[in-house]
Amino acid sequence: MKKKIFYTFGNHMHWIDMEWMWGIGTLENSTKDMLKLVQKGLKGAINFDAIGYEYLAFKHPDTFERLKEAVRQGKIEIAAGTYTQPYPHLIDEESNVQQIIFGVRVCERLFGVRPKLFWEEEFYFFPQLPQLLLQAGYEVYCFFFQETWHTPSVPKFEEPTLFWEGADGSKIRALSFTDLCVHQWPEDLERTISKHVEKNEELFLIQWLELMDSPKWMCRSELIEKELERLRQIFEFQPIRPSEIVDLRKPERIVRFKSTDLYHGLSLGKNGDTLRIERRKIENTINDAQILASIAYVNGLSPQWSAYPDWEIEEARRLLMISQAHDIDECEGFCGDIGKVYLETAKSLATPIVERYMDMFSKNVDGTSQLCVFNPLPWKRKGYVRVEGTDQIVAVEDVPALGVFALDEQNGSCRIEAWETEEGIKVLWHGAQWTVQPNGIVRTESNGKVYELNELICEGYEVVPLSKPTLKRILPDLIDVRTSVKVGPYECRQSFRFGELNDYLEIETEIEVIEKPKPGYAGALMVRMDLKEELKELVYDYPFGVERGIPNLKHYRYYPKGDWMTSEKFFEDVVNHFASLRFVQLRCDDANMLFLHSGNQGFVRNGSELYAVLYLYDPWDGENFAKSVRTRYGIALNVECDPLRMAQEFNRPMIAKKAQGRVGSKSFQPFEIVGEIQLSAIYVEGNSLIVRIWNPKEEQIFASMEPKFDFVKVEEINLLGEVLEEVSTQITLKPMEIKTLRFHLPARVEKGLDEYRYVWSEYQKRE
Repeated sequence: MKKKIFYTFGNHMHWIDMEWMWGIGTLENSTKDMLKLVQKGLKGAINFDAIGYEYLAFKHPDTFERLKEAVRQGKIEIAAGTYTQPYPHLIDEESNVQQIIFGVRVCERLFGVRPKLFWEEEFYFFPQLPQLLLQAGYEVYCFFFQETWHTPSVPKFEEPTLFWEGADGSKIRALSFTDLCVHQWPEDLERTISKHVEKNEELFLIQWLELMDSPKWMCRSELIEKELERLRQIFEFQPIRPSEIVDLRKPERIVRFKSTDLYHGLSLGKNGDTLRIERRKIENTINDAQILASIAYVNGLSPQWSAYPDWEIEEARRLLMISQAHDIDECEGFCGDIGKVYLETAKSLATPIVERYMDMFSKNVDGTSQLCVFNPLPWKRKGYVRVEGTDQIVAVEDVPALGVFALDEQNGSCRIEAWETEEGIKVLWHGAQWTVQPNGIVRTESNGKVYELNELICEGYEVVPLSKPTLKRILPDLIDVRTSVKVGPYECRQSFRFGELNDYLEIETEIEVIEKPKPGYAGALMVRMDLKEELKELVYDYPFGVERGIPNLKHYRYYPKGDWMTSEKFFEDVVNHFASLRFVQLRCDDANMLFLHSGNQGFVRNGSELYAVLYLYDPWDGENFAKSVRTRYGIALNVECDPLRMAQEFNRPMIAKKAQGRVGSKSFQPFEIVGEIQLSAIYVEGNSLIVRIWNPKEEQIFASMEPKFDFVKVEEINLLGEVLEEVSTQITLKPMEIKTLRFHLPARVEKGLDEYRYVWSEYQKRE
């Protein structure tokens, strides 16, 4: 009697950059080739980006209808359906939410069903993902990622199913990564069959396909079918859809992972992370635009004809999401930097919204104050801000939480003293003496120990100073020190800003690549951090979460020796690599060091030392690698502050404009907030205000958000806007919980224009 083997597949392709090899018929070709397998009795899943489904339905409606019918008949199911298939651990919180929302809504609109299976080609993982997926109606997740240009590492299991428990305790059924997870090449399928043919148990074989009926591709239905015929001869062959596996083999084991238990397999630091840095800036601009427009909306204000700039914000968000697609990120140079083009367009839509709302508010706040200041974060803060339309930098203190406020600039509570010496520029800052040396290293003493910060490293090279440090005073309590050094193939011009209102040293670095570096991490430019004692733990963040631990994972990266498709590959070991979203903090018994960044997300631990990757050359980019980049990071020593809040402030600057109003309102603050919540988004939807908040702590917190506007009721909703329950403005957040609130607003009374119709009717009668 033959053993039973359950077989299923996922077929992947995407609209994003599909022309880089096969042209505009890519999605139709892949769909048709997949349907050939379906016609032969197979079942599986389709994994296109949701923007790809939109394109397929518009450009090739007949083929899309065939696909839709296969879904209706239960032969094919939709796998994932994010809008552009990003690397989620590298994008901010609200982008992760909107990628899911946009994707699910596209699938509902075009297919008439919601996707239940979440399975992406590339590394799609972070510990809060189960909570988001369950809130969007997903029921099954899959841990089987592909090795393409990236080389992810995922724990392997014997059993085909398990429960994945997220950081907040949410549990989603999952397909595990096993020996029976097979990549797209027929040779992989043949090797797997040979390995398992003698096993006396039911088998669940999952294959990932990227079907394309073209001689310019190596995964075609005709090749797969030959190996499947062999399966039919050896086994009792049973086709199923991927999500059916969790019903046939119900999960028992519960697994919980830290973000560092899996390796993303990416070249973080490539091209100075310029694309990731710019994406964050523009996402922040979009978020600022939403908050400002929402504050105006609930106050009955608007600088444009419409009450809220819906389409501009949505289009900017959509273009941002296109720039987040995995190939635009991973294959950045090969794809011709197209992501930066989409980013510029998104910026051109979002930036004017911020500018015109700030201009409107500046005319409505009390003109007896000097400044109109916008704080996008839900807590009081201080800092330095550039005044829009000028080169002026001002200091502001006691800026209330979340809103637009009339304030006066501060003269600086304490003058910073600085002077030149033979050793470098010495600075008295926060009660200690700091020395910026010609080699860019900053020396200081804290708690009786001497520390060296900002040591630039490139393996095999010494740091060579190119000039003496220079000193410039910006404000009495804000100074700037500049250095210039050469480190192997890199020339670095650095600006060190010491501000009395900042708890961190802000460092901006311009990197010129004067010759092609060694490939991979062997030739990377890094910043070394070392507290000179045993490392007890690292604290680092990921979307919607913070965790503690010491990353300990060995894997590899591979790169092409020549042409990406046809050349042989070479390998590089990667040891203790991990990613953080905004910060990493080193903690020892008697000291701590905090590294804040604007998008340089790659880190390497070597014993008790930590290295932040600023730049590396990735051979996948060929000759199209960045020659000049700019990055920004901050270093804080022995501070007892919330690192997540500091990282948010580092990445979300306040916005200021000269106050132009008459005596009037001092502030436009939508809520009186009490509690340590984090804010993901505020925006208007219909005639409701949507507010998404989250708890970064591992214990329950209580908060209140008392609106300063009229509202009818408050509901807690899921990500798709479905009501969970009616709630109050007194909020309980479970550990690591993400919660979305909908504030229903009173019906708006719009002033009619009928009385002005004569203006047009009379004008058009004129002869």
